[in-house]
Amino acid sequence: MEIKSSKILFTDAVEMWLEEIEKRVSIITFESYERVAKNYVIPYFIEKENCFYIDEVTYLDIQRFVDYYSLGKERPPLSGKSIRHLMNVVRGTIVFACRNGYATDNPCSLVIMPKMTKRDPTILTERQLNEFFELIQDDPMFPLIYVTAFYGLRRSEVLGLKWDSIDFNNKTISIKHTVIKSDKKGFVEQDTTKTASSRREYPLTPAIESMFINLRNLEDSNRKKFNKLYQENDYVFKWDYGKMYSPDHVTRHFKRLLKNAGMPDIRFHDLRHSCASMLVSKGFKLKDIQEWLGHADIQTTANIYAHLYKERKDKIAQSIGLDNSLLEQANCNLIEISR
Repeated sequence: MEIKSSKILFTDAVEMWLEEIEKRVSIITFESYERVAKNYVIPYFIEKENCFYIDEVTYLDIQRFVDYYSLGKERPPLSGKSIRHLMNVVRGTIVFACRNGYATDNPCSLVIMPKMTKRDPTILTERQLNEFFELIQDDPMFPLIYVTAFYGLRRSEVLGLKWDSIDFNNKTISIKHTVIKSDKKGFVEQDTTKTASSRREYPLTPAIESMFINLRNLEDSNRKKFNKLYQENDYVFKWDYGKMYSPDHVTRHFKRLLKNAGMPDIRFHDLRHSCASMLVSKGFKLKDIQEWLGHADIQTTANIYAHLYKERKDKIAQSIGLDNSLLEQANCNLIEISR
């Protein structure tokens, strides 16, 4: 392979950065970086025409990389969001190289990135959710799905609910544990949330409190039923014999329930968006929704749910009771004058 210099290859620097960053981020974040590096970044820069030493890489080299994956001339284009994931690895590698004296410049700031395309969330309306819950009320996963939609939880948060999250005395439910899918371990249990704002507390309604009490009693019954085969843990939602639900199983089962109920095909995460939609329709403000969903900042809430507020404003406009006939007459007068 023809090499243009005599130092460290860009692809080797990616491997070195991965080894370094593994010590500093969560296993889930590292797996994301590693997956992007192995599937996209390294395969591109290992090709002869793209093979550079780390101190030779220019913004044009990185621009060609971005264009290769975003413009779709040689392969199906990736989304703007996916390109940003790729650039996190490229940028991290070059910063690592600069910090360790393998390179002097970071040209990433000069690269033109593709626009982010906004996807409006797909939701179930309040009426659809109630119909759906009526149809699945006998399914073992009904309590999990109901709690997810009611509180607008992430999948990792509802799976992370432990019994110490439920305060029956003070009638509260706290979000402080998560269970996250891992490529290598199946799933990872964490006593942390996505952000500090994600760690939040909700009121425990009488109906949901009763549901948790019934689940606790069922757990005690199953512990006796399965005896030594029972798998002890503190999680609320799990199989009868105690094993935790895997994130993938929850998603697959949810999809089957939707299909069997004749409901729109939405993602499990869209239950969270459905909750937000209900809050918007009932007149709650962005700040209320931000705190209920645990967003780090209100701009995140505004960006995701701006379309819902537009619909609400349209309804407001239609409900204003001014006399439209007067406006119609004024329009006729303007037409006559313009002639």
